[in-house]
Amino acid sequence: MCKKIIAIIGLMPEIEAEPVMHGKWINAYDTHGGSYYKCSRCACYIEKIFFANDYEVNYCPNCGAKMEVKEND
Repeated sequence: MCKKIIAIIGLMPEIEAEPVMHGKWINAYDTHGGSYYKCSRCACYIEKIFFANDYEVNYCPNCGAKMEVKEND
């Protein structure tokens, strides 16, 4: 049974991992005075309220970039 499983696994195609994109949150404001952070990779806006209470948004929900830095307020 184990030999069959190993043989099946050997037939499976290899999957290459995509490189991790990195970005940072940049302070941004809308015309109505709202406070947002903008992704440096795709310009997706996230309201600062999502960063309240030490909750960090570590990935951009739009492009998936890993956020390494958040620009100071």
